[in-house]
Amino acid sequence: MPNEFAPNFDDPAFDTGAWYRRSPEDIRQAKAGDAYQAWRNLSPVGMTDDERAQWEAQNGGAADANAAGEDAAAKVPRPLPPVGPGAKMLLDKIGAAEVPDASAHGDPQGYDQPYNYGDGGPPLPKKLTTMTLDEVDAHQVAMHNAHQSNAIGRYQIQRDKMLETRRKYGLTGQELFTPDMQDRVARDLMRRRGYDSYCAGALPFSDIHHGFSREWASVESPEGGSHYGQPVRLQSDDLRTAVDQACRADRAQSYGR
Repeated sequence: MPNEFAPNFDDPAFDTGAWYRRSPEDIRQAKAGDAYQAWRNLSPVGMTDDERAQWEAQNGGAADANAAGEDAAAKVPRPLPPVGPGAKMLLDKIGAAEVPDASAHGDPQGYDQPYNYGDGGPPLPKKLTTMTLDEVDAHQVAMHNAHQSNAIGRYQIQRDKMLETRRKYGLTGQELFTPDMQDRVARDLMRRRGYDSYCAGALPFSDIHHGFSREWASVESPEGGSHYGQPVRLQSDDLRTAVDQACRADRAQSYGR
């Protein structure tokens, strides 16, 4: 199925004016998404040796600083981008798929849930949503040391992704891991996995499908089943429908319709 958001200038019904009125931020994010896709959705932390060497050659420096979440270019804190209405609808589906039993643990939306609801892992010192990012990081290290996945929160965000986000936005570590913070971090993960580029018509669905299934274990992979061997709770067809609905809602807001 073709990407319905790609421009079709030959179609008399295509809103050419709306296409060219896309905001600079829409275009910037699409370009950023393309750049991320070019690296196969990998940070320098996860690159092969050959990819790391190429990354270093193109970026003029070692990638090792990224592993520690430190980046001299990101010293000034800046807010994470907001979550649009369409992206929030899509995140709600992802969150429900990632922590489907959260209500049974007294947390209907799952923002306070570590991997496997904390079973078999180190006890949380307090609710995740009241912890600072530094405290969350310390707990994720403890989870790793206990030989457990360090996925955490409603969207089961991995520690390396948290560190990347902190570096990129210059976060101090004293920010709270609130529901809003978790939404914004997950929204940025969507961008990295091609959401904005797909909505801009610059990527086929197969790319975003691949990316989302690598980001969230509950999403069915293009090959079928979970890429990580976990139960699938968001099927491929449902993902396509949800992504397209999200794109339409976000574009409608951007164009003021």
